[in-house]
Amino acid sequence: LFILATQDDWPVHMWAGIDATSSTTGAKQNNALWLFIFYVFCILVAGYLVINIFVGVFVDCYNSVAAEMEEPTEEKLSMSKIPPIFDDPANQLRCQTMRVCLTTSFDMFIAFFIVTNVLSMAFESWKQSQAQTDFGVVANYFF
Repeated sequence: LFILATQDDWPVHMWAGIDATSSTTGAKQNNALWLFIFYVFCILVAGYLVINIFVGVFVDCYNSVAAEMEEPTEEKLSMSKIPPIFDDPANQLRCQTMRVCLTTSFDMFIAFFIVTNVLSMAFESWKQSQAQTDFGVVANYFF
């Protein structure tokens, strides 16, 4: 069922299930053709559940951020008066590195590479063309 949920090479498994006869006999082509209904049903239900999980996570994150934004400003002001626990590093290079790493631009830079890495992995497929293979090799140098 995990293979059907991820849709990773599912037609091979579907045809193996359709051609299966029993544990003591060999496969027979199109033995239980009606079994495709089970596979298609599992793919549709699993895809629906996976999409709902992602949408649920996004909605939950949105609601939690919206709730944080509605908090009274007095609490935020009192929290800002708390002294920092850690001091800046004594070493000048470490201090500069820490300042760069704590910026929003650095976060966006890292997020860009994460997204492009995911997109480059999404281009991989079974029986891919030479151009896809070459793209994967070049992308592996960056990621």
